[in-house]
Amino acid sequence: MSKRKKAGILIGLLLLVLGSGFTGYMLHEGQQEAPETAKKENADEKQATQKKTILDVKGTKDTTEETRPSIAEEEKIVAKDIQAVNQRLVDAYFSYKSTQEQFQHIMPLATKDFQQKMQEAAGIGGEAVKSRIIKRQAFWNDDRSLHPEMTNLITQRVAVNGSEYEQTSYMRIVFEKEENQWKMADMAITLVGSTQKGS
Repeated sequence: MSKRKKAGILIGLLLLVLGSGFTGYMLHEGQQEAPETAKKENADEKQATQKKTILDVKGTKDTTEETRPSIAEEEKIVAKDIQAVNQRLVDAYFSYKSTQEQFQHIMPLATKDFQQKMQEAAGIGGEAVKSRIIKRQAFWNDDRSLHPEMTNLITQRVAVNGSEYEQTSYMRIVFEKEENQWKMADMAITLVGSTQKGS
């Protein structure tokens, strides 16, 4: 065999060894990238499963991404819901034509425990008692996150057996979520002042 042939075979073998080594290296790298690619595919699948399918009344499907509100947005929603219930409670407590009417409006806005307390106190007042709100202010107490509360300053005109007077009171209402709705769990009314209007 000539030197040229030997050199050619040697170069061919060297290229074969280098080519095999390079191919082996690339296959090894491809296997290491596979888990990363699989992780990326899993992340994409998770994102896809986070999308919810919502059926409308007609039965057609709409796919929308569900986004959760931030904590600040949730707190605003809670505050708005509680303020609406607070307004209805103040109206029910201080604007009525009879105590029976008053109870009918308050009961759905109170927790079951507070409804029990109200029924035990039933009989206080009478049908000749009427009241209406003259002025109101409401204050949100955002220090209480577990059981939110509001304080109200209310001036009302009360008529009892033909006599009228104005009364100003503080009303503190503690709220609790029951059956997925904010309801009154506790309440305290403190009389601030009263003036006789005559008979």
